Amino acid sequence: MCMAAFATSLPIVACTSGDSSDDSTAGSTSGAAGSSSGAGGSGSGASGSSSGAGGTTAGAAGGTGASGATGGSGESTDAGAYDATVDSGTGVDATTGVDATAGADATTRADAADGAIVAADTGTDAGPTYEGGIADSCIAQLFSTYVLRVDGALIWENNVNSPETIIDGSTGMPLAGITSVQEGPYHACAVLSNGGVKCWQTNTNNGNTSGQLGNGTTTAVSTLYQATSVLTAPATPLTSAVAMASNSWDNNSCAVTSDGKLWCWGNLTWLVNDGSSLSSGYAQAITTDGTTPLTGVISAVPGSSGTCALISGSPNTVWCWGINNWGQLGQGDTTNRQYPTKVLGLTAPTKLAYGIYPNDNGGPTVCALDGSNVRCWGSNTGGSAGANTNTNPLLNQTAVVTQSGSLLGGVVDLENGEGEFAVLRTDNTIWTWGNGFQIYAANYNIPNVAAISWAGPAANNGPRYITADGIYHSAMTNVTVNCNAM
Repeated sequence: MCMAAFATSLPIVACTSGDSSDDSTAGSTSGAAGSSSGAGGSGSGASGSSSGAGGTTAGAAGGTGASGATGGSGESTDAGAYDATVDSGTGVDATTGVDATAGADATTRADAADGAIVAADTGTDAGPTYEGGIADSCIAQLFSTYVLRVDGALIWENNVNSPETIIDGSTGMPLAGITSVQEGPYHACAVLSNGGVKCWQTNTNNGNTSGQLGNGTTTAVSTLYQATSVLTAPATPLTSAVAMASNSWDNNSCAVTSDGKLWCWGNLTWLVNDGSSLSSGYAQAITTDGTTPLTGVISAVPGSSGTCALISGSPNTVWCWGINNWGQLGQGDTTNRQYPTKVLGLTAPTKLAYGIYPNDNGGPTVCALDGSNVRCWGSNTGGSAGANTNTNPLLNQTAVVTQSGSLLGGVVDLENGEGEFAVLRTDNTIWTWGNGFQIYAANYNIPNVAAISWAGPAANNGPRYITADGIYHSAMTNVTVNCNAM
């Protein structure tokens, strides 16, 4: 079978033999080639790679990296998983491409947006390098249902039969310099390489009803898919942004700046106003007490009611605030919190994902990539917590398990859908649970997966992923991405 040596972005696939196993333990070996990471990208002995503030990037051939250390024993896999020999010894440089004040620990940095492959104990770069795509594809990175091409063009593949190219409203040309993307229900936003943020409307009637474009108004724009600048005040653009938050399930967006602050705009009712209705067309800094800015932020998952942020530390910590009717704040109760409150029960969190059951009928679920395992809390409608139980809600952090009850291990990336979640494991397989799947994690039975960016819904064009041959997939369907010159 084919395996990948994960560093901080897309793996380059090497093939080894192995059989399917039931709860078998897979050994790890030393990495044949290390990789080095820096602000401008990274190189590995087989091929260069880099990972931006979000998404997944593949680079051109790089220099030979340092040999990795000998790996320990592999993760135990459940029925249907592949027996794996994993390159666990990538010689990753501890340098991160994000300003250290942004709260990124140099050895445990998690990518701040969707589609990133970041193993624990690695750093990431500040943005993509357009030196090459994935295999023979023109794709550089994935962000939810958006595809970033190697030439910098951003394509919205929500409807794979009618993709849209995002245009810079100030130039009329394809939006360029994108390093991170956040997708909302009727809008989306991107961090640019110059530290600015631009947003665009994707729905004629609802795309700016709460000010989620951040352009200082709550008025819908006349043209869809045209990006305009996010402001903090009239004629004052938001600057020094390094990463967008993950997918938003409300009419809001958030961005992390280089000083580790979190700025949000749109529907701020629970983000900053303790439940009192507030819509803002200007970005506002999240605070810990109404005055003091929250700092050390690596990434965030803003929801329709509660929000959680990953905060830098040794180890990193998770802090949540807002409404707590489903226990989505991870406090072991259903009491609302106006300001960020630390979540207990996690050991080494590196990434967060937030899913909410379709039409908000089942409540929100928050999951954390904790070491190489996943822990979830909040709603368990449709098995969205992956705990192999129908108990709902789950007020405490609960491990995601397989059908046999074994802890799901070997996880290197985590993505949400609506009421479902998907992970990428070290054996290059996708495992899913929740709405449309099952109440425990199970193998999606697609081998040689290079990157994932969206978990579902299961019955509606999901999950989204790229296989090692460079093909982009929506569920079981191959999608042809427009690689023609713009």
